[in-house]
Formats: sequence, C-alpha cells, structure tokens
Amino acid sequence: MKAKTPSLCNVFIVGVDGSDGSHNAIELVVKNLYRKGLDKIYVVHIASQDDEHKGLQYHSSHIAKVYHEYMESVVKKDDFELVFDERKKNENVFEQINEIAEAKDGTLMVLGYRGSSGSKSRPDVLSKGLAYLVHQPKIPVLVVREKLVREFRTDREFKWLVCLEGSDSRSFKALKSMCRFIEPETDIVHGLHVETGKSKCNDNHPVLKEFKDQMKTFECKNTEFSFIEMDPKENIHQLINNWIKDHLKEETNYIDFIIMGYNPVKYINKPNEVNTTIDILKQDCIPNVYFDH
Repeated sequence: MKAKTPSLCNVFIVGVDGSDGSHNAIELVVKNLYRKGLDKIYVVHIASQDDEHKGLQYHSSHIAKVYHEYMESVVKKDDFELVFDERKKNENVFEQINEIAEAKDGTLMVLGYRGSSGSKSRPDVLSKGLAYLVHQPKIPVLVVREKLVREFRTDREFKWLVCLEGSDSRSFKALKSMCRFIEPETDIVHGLHVETGKSKCNDNHPVLKEFKDQMKTFECKNTEFSFIEMDPKENIHQLINNWIKDHLKEETNYIDFIIMGYNPVKYINKPNEVNTTIDILKQDCIPNVYFDH
C-alpha cells in the first residue's frame, strides 16, 4: 500500500470542560497555532452528570453556548466544529478523546493541565487521566500549563526546548512532529542532550549533527544547543529537571514549550516506573509540555 502523504494542514483536537485550564488550551491554539482557512479545530467536550453539580460553567449546555459564540468570533466558520459526547461507561475521558482524535485524523491534541476535577493546590500530582494519556496517546499531545500569546514576546518568538536522546530515538520523532507548529523565521529551538556514554560533547557529536540536519530541513533560523555530561551515579531524570530549573533562574532565560519523545514499550509492564515526561509534567516551574511517541 502506498504511504499516505502528510498533509500540510493541522487538525487540532482541543478538550474543554469548563475549567480555566481548558480555556487556556483553546486560546493557545486559536491565537498562536491556528492558520485561517488551512487548519481545522475540533472543540471536544465529554459530558458527565458528575460535573453538573460543580456550577454553571461546567454544565454541558453552558459550555456549548460559550464555545460556539467564542469560536464564531475568532475562527473562520468552516474551520471549527464542536464535538460533544456523553461519557461512556468503563472508559475515562481521555480514552474517549483519544478515539475522537483518531477518528478525526488529528495532528495535535491540546489539553489544559488542570481540568474541572484537578487539585489546584497540588501541581505536583498528575491526574490519572493525564497519566494514562502520557502512556497511550494516539497522536502528539500538548499539555498547556500557562496562558501564552506571541504578542507578549518581544519579537513574537516562542522558545522550544527539545530533550534529545540518541539520533535514532523517539525524541527526534517528537522534534520532527513539533516542527510543523513552529515559526521557522522567528521561533527559537534549543536542543538539550544528556551524554551518558563516551561520546565527546563537541560539534561532531551525532546528536548535535542530527539536530542541525533537522533544523536545516525545516529551515529553522534560530537554534541553540546544550550538553549535560552525566556521571554514572547521577539520575538522568533529575539532571534534566535541575538543568531546566537552573536555566529558568536566569532573568533573561525563558522556555515556552518543552518537547519530549517517549517510548511506551518500556513501560507496558511498569506503568509507574519513573520517566522523564511525567517527571517534567509534575514540576510546578515547567511551562507547556509537548510529547510524542
């Protein structure tokens, strides 16, 4: 069978539940990623009777009204669709959104970090639904941690930090899938690699060379790269988290998106095993997180 040619159009699957977090997700897509007349946005809500007691903003009828009016005011009519489904028994919300994403040929699923039932006082506690999604997404996922608009940046540029493993790893798949959402003329792409072997951290390093090749392919003009040299006794997950925290302590440094590749096969029989994607999602200083398998 002939391979399907990737479309230049993006299909965004955005989950909404009435929470501020989910509205941040839809705003990020509409204001920063959506291209009029080219992309499609599916606003997805999974209705549950359990949410009706939380207040008017969480009622399905209210959510439908709000997003119909909002989307019509900011997006071309043919470029969006509201998808409202009743919650199925024996499935969590994200399983249903996964199914919808697959049925709609989605290219990116976008979700707020904290939904209507999330613990606002414990940012380090990952919801069961989001933890499920980390392990089993059908398409790349962007978890929105903060409200973000290009206009707030000096030159309208976003900064994307890409955590890279080997040159043939899933992390480079994530890098390639992410590149369709960046502005190659203005955005900054910063590669980060933890060297765990004996390769020398210089311009001839295979990960750096592959990173440069990918940036050239996607015509990304503004790139940066950093190595972390790892002692065998150190923890790779903590090293990356510490590097990010230290980087953000500098007043002039910022990160808008962190890009992660993830190999679910490693966690089939160990779903609670420590992994960097979930570690990063739990950090309260972390901005938006994009991950792809």
